[in-house]
Amino acid sequence: MNKQRYKPIDLYDEVTKSFRCSNCKHAHQIGQIHVNYLSSTKQATFVCTKCRSPHDLEVEPWKPKRIYLDQSLLSELSRIEITANTPKASDQSILLRLQDKLREAKQRRLICVIVSDIHISETASTPKKEMQKRIWEYSNRLADGIVGGDMIDALKFELLTILGFENRDELSAILKRDLDDLKPATHILLTNNWRLSLHQRITEAGGKERDQILPSIYEKQHGETCGNSSPGDCVTYIENIYCEELENAAIRVTEAIRWSINADEAIRLNSLPPTFTHSLPPYGQCPYTDLIFEISKEFSADDAKLAAIAEVLTEVRSRKLTGIHSLKIRSAMEGELLWKWKQSLRKNPKKFRTEYGVSRMNDISHLSVFMRLCDVVTTDNDMWNLCQLPSVIDATGTHTYMLISSKTYEKFESYLDALLQAPESPEQKATRYLFLGRTENEILNQFADEIVAGVLAKLAKSNAKKLPAQPLLRSRD
Repeated sequence: MNKQRYKPIDLYDEVTKSFRCSNCKHAHQIGQIHVNYLSSTKQATFVCTKCRSPHDLEVEPWKPKRIYLDQSLLSELSRIEITANTPKASDQSILLRLQDKLREAKQRRLICVIVSDIHISETASTPKKEMQKRIWEYSNRLADGIVGGDMIDALKFELLTILGFENRDELSAILKRDLDDLKPATHILLTNNWRLSLHQRITEAGGKERDQILPSIYEKQHGETCGNSSPGDCVTYIENIYCEELENAAIRVTEAIRWSINADEAIRLNSLPPTFTHSLPPYGQCPYTDLIFEISKEFSADDAKLAAIAEVLTEVRSRKLTGIHSLKIRSAMEGELLWKWKQSLRKNPKKFRTEYGVSRMNDISHLSVFMRLCDVVTTDNDMWNLCQLPSVIDATGTHTYMLISSKTYEKFESYLDALLQAPESPEQKATRYLFLGRTENEILNQFADEIVAGVLAKLAKSNAKKLPAQPLLRSRD
């Protein structure tokens, strides 16, 4: 006999704000029910604390909006919470409102806040160590401590998808988290702190060195594109560089697999030079070799699949990076940046890091991944301008998203207002109460309502005592 399945609304009592057992009618207060949520099947169960009757629940699909917050906004918001102040006093009001609305929307699971590994690198460059830690922990709290991947994770997913070995939601796969899961995520702030200390060492060791190398790379690219007369030519040039990197990595790795050697040995044995001197990858020398090696290793016992990997990678140039969305967008951004360099625009050495250097490369790394996977992406004004250029818009494809910078914070606030003010059906509210409980605002509002009701009741009782007794009306006879 099949068990009866309930929807949260079937058990919810609006009058007492509780969930009642279908058997003994015992009332379970909101937030006092332990729900076992099975994310793989989108089903849940809970057991009555009084009669121990089990209840199987049907859970409606829950699709929170995906919000990627750039480091520039995260830093401003964290400083409000940490110091109760902002660098620009005129911006404080809008930032405070955004913070409150983000918090409420997150509590109601209307949004899912995304934090990537790039955030840690950017936080690690903050001069004051204590401020680093506080900004990082603020970001963790906002995203429930879940740190997503980066450019390499996205590229791996896209290659596996082309090969037919991956069919999951891409952003969920990169974050290693089911974004449609209603169960609140576990806060893992302490276990994430090691990431910040690791990135501090990496940033201190390599950040300045990379900023010193990048100008020579730009100049080399400038020389190799001297005949190019448009931003589109520069974009094609960058695309070809990445295609070459993937092709070279495929050659190295397929030979390494056949000889059962590791990727480092493959680089040593092959005379193909690494291509970092030509391009602007997010990491060190020939970053895609390890990636392709990792993918190939999963299928090393299957010659047919290895052949498929090699074929796809050798066709990336003729396919013009079709299906490899993150590199397509990255190439467009870097091509536009190269064109700006060729025009000698904004080459102030004091601002190199933010205009062309490591900071700008970090921006490109995370935007090229998340701008096509999220509903809202925030960034700084320069990156916002870069993303409005035709080649970047074309590379982004048909995905509709909202790009926000400090000059459009009001637009972001209106977006959050629309989410928060959208009508919530009784079934949606019951589901949210069961899994997430009430928000801080709802608890405060109920508390305020109870106080007002109590005061009014006392006033009514007091007034009733003060009224004079009314004489009984007598009939004339």
